[in-house]
Amino acid sequence: MKRNLLRAFAFATFTAMAMTVQAQQETSVTTPDVDTYVRLNNAKAHGGETTIELQTYTNTEDASKSTDFVGLMTFSYAAPQNGYKIKSATLRLTTERIKGDRNINIYAFDGTVADDSKYEDLADAIAAARATDVIGTCKLEGQNGKSIVSDEITAEKYQNITAWQNTIDITSYVKGLSTSSFTIMIARNADANNSNKIFTKEVEDFTNAKNESWSISAADCYPQLTVEYEEDANSVTSTNTSIADTYVRMNNTKDHGSETTVEIKTYTDEADASQNQDFVALYSFAIPADALDTANYDLKSATVRLVTERIKAGRTMNVYAYPYSYEESTTYETESANVAAARAAGTILTFDAAGPYNKSMVSDQIDDDKYKTVDGWTNTLDVTEAVKAMGSTTFSIMIESSKNNKNAEKFFTKEATDVTNAKDATLTFAAADLVPTITIAYEKKSATGISEVKNTTNTAKGIYTLQGVKVNGTNQSGIFIINGKKVIK
Repeated sequence: MKRNLLRAFAFATFTAMAMTVQAQQETSVTTPDVDTYVRLNNAKAHGGETTIELQTYTNTEDASKSTDFVGLMTFSYAAPQNGYKIKSATLRLTTERIKGDRNINIYAFDGTVADDSKYEDLADAIAAARATDVIGTCKLEGQNGKSIVSDEITAEKYQNITAWQNTIDITSYVKGLSTSSFTIMIARNADANNSNKIFTKEVEDFTNAKNESWSISAADCYPQLTVEYEEDANSVTSTNTSIADTYVRMNNTKDHGSETTVEIKTYTDEADASQNQDFVALYSFAIPADALDTANYDLKSATVRLVTERIKAGRTMNVYAYPYSYEESTTYETESANVAAARAAGTILTFDAAGPYNKSMVSDQIDDDKYKTVDGWTNTLDVTEAVKAMGSTTFSIMIESSKNNKNAEKFFTKEATDVTNAKDATLTFAAADLVPTITIAYEKKSATGISEVKNTTNTAKGIYTLQGVKVNGTNQSGIFIINGKKVIK
């Protein structure tokens, strides 16, 4: 089948098919990957302790008696799925004791934190964090002058763990992140020679020392990040299988376009060039035209998913852009110039093939539970920048093995069928989970490009329509210019 026919088929498919159905993303609740505190002029590691101590004190007469105890936490959370965005992000901290001023500040922290971190190693990052704006503040809950662990809690209000829990809104900070992991620094606001404490993820269930009937669950005490998600009305996600896939072999004219796998290997024999081998794979995918319409849409991500059938040589694969037309029945001789040109242009990415080394999903005994599901064989390739650069509604890649070896790697094609492992009939893989796919996420731009209206003489006060008509209010929905700035009502 010729590529132009495949392209026409792909566009018809995109028009008819529904967007990818995925589980609704609602909430991610996580505890810290790391939580600890560090102390000025103290090399002890505090990563295994059940509390973080917070104190900042400046002794104006004897600097050696000054103290600075700051808490550090690293969190990871689920990144928004395609079609979703972050709605809110809140941090829960639970007070262990209050001894004086209750106020604490939360700062973004640009440093690497471990359980054995020491103040002197992070001093510059601590100072840099304090020089930035806070991302959250908190007035610690709990009974002043008391520890929930060791003291008698006399006030009835504080005889419930919820009266010691603190919720801090860090939505704006998390929304602005480009990754789904971050580190924060927690510092005492007041300069005072006493400490407050909050619990860490190492806390265990405990009973108040002065009231044996009051048992407190660790789950109610450890730090917790809650991220809520909502659907992004402007976001579109489209997933489709490859429209063409094959492989070509040096000195071989066989048509491989209808095979269930591509075979990949490169071997150079320095003593006998007639023994040289070169098998490279070609995959093509359709890209929605809207995703490439930069005037109206932003292409957020493009991800190719390939499933390994076997690894028999090296894991590392080189991936190249392949901006050339081809037929699935093509041969190496026909493609040789394009293969060389693709290699000369350089790789767009490399990846290590997933799956157990020296095993075939189809024919070998699979003992490791990790590889008894398709996830253990799945490769996810970020080709976002390559799709943008190619700018074509058909995106093609070429894959080669980076290792000089006579053995081959194999990946499934769109012709894949259901697989039952030859050595274990209970181990099956569905064809729908094996075929190559590309997932494109793109977002519709704002209906208007106006971000701010400026008057070169003076700012127009009041409320105006986009046509410049002054109005008394904004009872109706629409876009208005209020005191020189665009507001959507």
